[in-house]
Amino acid sequence: MRQATNKVFIEGILSENNLEYGSFINKDGKTTETIRGSFTVRVPQTVSGKPVVCEIPIHTFVVKYKKNGDINPAYTSMEDVKNNYVSIASAGSEDEADRVRISGAEIRMNDFYGRNGALTSYPRITTSFVNRVAKDKFNPKTNFEVEMYIAAQDYEVDAEGNEKVDDEGNKRYIITGIVPQYGDRVDVVKFVCSNENVVGNVKDYWEIGSTVKATGVINFTSTTETILEQQGFGEPIEKQRTITKSDLVITGGSAVPLDGDFAFSADDIKKGLAERKERIEADKARAEQKKATPGPAISANDLGF
Repeated sequence: MRQATNKVFIEGILSENNLEYGSFINKDGKTTETIRGSFTVRVPQTVSGKPVVCEIPIHTFVVKYKKNGDINPAYTSMEDVKNNYVSIASAGSEDEADRVRISGAEIRMNDFYGRNGALTSYPRITTSFVNRVAKDKFNPKTNFEVEMYIAAQDYEVDAEGNEKVDDEGNKRYIITGIVPQYGDRVDVVKFVCSNENVVGNVKDYWEIGSTVKATGVINFTSTTETILEQQGFGEPIEKQRTITKSDLVITGGSAVPLDGDFAFSADDIKKGLAERKERIEADKARAEQKKATPGPAISANDLGF
């Protein structure tokens, strides 16, 4: 199965930098040096006609040397970001932080079972290269171009079966796409569109089982709201709640499904999904085993009593 087109472009201000050095022992018993972690890019842009300020975590994992022993250019790029780039968090202001451009990123899915036993799945952006941008050349924006196999599409509903709407009162239409990645691995990715013109075209042109190309923007935002929690008696407690949005917003795409060698076959997709299920179930088993393993016993004496 061929790897799908999966391109992400991000231009914004370096907000936080959480990259770190690391290492692991490879199969030959040698230590492999790495840079891993994430950094966050702030992108003021317009999404569905509304100005938003996105905070987009970018994840990376690069090794220091290539197979031939040369220094990996991706490592050099990430080390430069780690040691020399200035973030908003370190500078204390947007004006002094570096503007960055990422043109070779990809959409990946992070699938894992949480402590509550429920499967958590959300998109994250990965890259291996970053470039600085001069202030007079700075043009903050995001966009993506992705090929996918349509698995499902319908309006998003809540637990009661009511159709959800966005902040502008538009219904959210969800497209579930299967995106083939490197090595025959597939990701199940949910895309959203709320523009009625886009929704209408998706309904007209895209069908379940077809291969399509979608373009859009990334809308990763977090907002904090105050809620009042009622008690059994007395005054309500004021609490803060953070609402995180990780939307891949479709703004356009192919009117005619891809065909021939460009279309993903149903058999290949089923095989990829079966492998994905096995991988996630194995992760679940490891999580349950780790949860079931008791920690060291602690007595009062250990706490100083």
